[in-house]
Amino acid sequence: MLRMLGADLSQPARDLTLIGIGAFVLAGFFGLIGSFASAIAGLIGLVSLTAFAAGRIALPANRLVTWMSALILLYVLAGFLGLAMHPGDKSNLETALMRCAFLFYLPLVSLLTVLDHTRLLRTIELGAAIGAIATAAYVVFELAFLHDRAWGGAGNPGPFATVLAAQFTVCLLAAFRHAGSRRIILLAGSAAAAFCVIASGMRTALPVLVLLPVGLALSLLFRRPELASTDASPPAPPRNLVLLAGFALVLAIAAASQDRLRELPGELAQISAHGGMNHSLGHRVAIWHYASETLPDSWLTGIGQDAASDGLAAFTRARYGFELNKSHMHNIMLTALLRGGIFDLVANLALLFSPLLLLLAGARSGARAEGLQLIGALFLPYFLMAMLNLAFGHDVLDFYFVFMLAAGSVIAFLPDDPPRYAAT
Repeated sequence: MLRMLGADLSQPARDLTLIGIGAFVLAGFFGLIGSFASAIAGLIGLVSLTAFAAGRIALPANRLVTWMSALILLYVLAGFLGLAMHPGDKSNLETALMRCAFLFYLPLVSLLTVLDHTRLLRTIELGAAIGAIATAAYVVFELAFLHDRAWGGAGNPGPFATVLAAQFTVCLLAAFRHAGSRRIILLAGSAAAAFCVIASGMRTALPVLVLLPVGLALSLLFRRPELASTDASPPAPPRNLVLLAGFALVLAIAAASQDRLRELPGELAQISAHGGMNHSLGHRVAIWHYASETLPDSWLTGIGQDAASDGLAAFTRARYGFELNKSHMHNIMLTALLRGGIFDLVANLALLFSPLLLLLAGARSGARAEGLQLIGALFLPYFLMAMLNLAFGHDVLDFYFVFMLAAGSVIAFLPDDPPRYAAT
């Protein structure tokens, strides 16, 4: 295990081993163990703070890491500003406190830096694949004996599908940088993660399963050198392209056969024919109707999350004859504007687009591509969920995002020469 983590024998072997095991679990098991993984992430974050206070690790000096830390601070402060503007709103209080989890980003970067970066990358890739396979095995049991939609240990199909879609991305991108048995494991992890996403019934996450293989195939076709295997010479490009084309086709067929996707035309027909709204798509249309009547007078400071939820229930009861009770507005912009106004909107969008911004800035500065891929793997799943469901504000979503962002930042932006982890 020490060899895998790149720890030399002069370093506290036990601490480094535990850090590596934690990285392995957090890369792949959020979907399976849910809040237990969040607790592990929080514990590692506290350990990193303790290590920093004791002088065992130092804060990294990197412009992009500092920039990302500033965006996170903006996001946290926006949560507390929303609470200050609506002090009696219990949901705003909960939101403000939950956002503090993102403050672990910088300590996590500092802690993960003590590991060899290449071996840290391998640990995360392997964790994502094995975690997806283990989660898929549980999903088979879940669908057979518990309920007709999968959500694993996440407690909700939305966070479950988001995390597994990101794992799908990590595994598939890594598979075409490797060869041999490692590639087989990563492809198996990709397939397992895709199965979990489809089994969740989350239509919002399905585009990831088709767009990524197609995009990767185009990259292989036009920019093959950038995707060369890190272990050995890659197979001939036609084999890669055929494999990706088949992968995309199978996933497209599997996604299209999903029951909830087949329900979509019927839901559209109900809305257009007689304004029927009491279904998944109709609920989202109703939310936009409610927001269009509420936001013109409240966009600056919002009204607070509890007031927004109560207002939505009253609006749908009066307008459509059913009461829609939602803890969020199924869109990051509407949720932020109603909860805390324009400042909360800016902070949420800055955090949502941060992986894409880091990816672009890192590519221009010559950052390590593998780390940028870990960061980029977050963007599409979280963006899609932000538009039609929830991207932040759930412990699984928040802790997975901050861990992968920290790990990707270490590998992409920081020197591959880990500092010593001081024993005292």
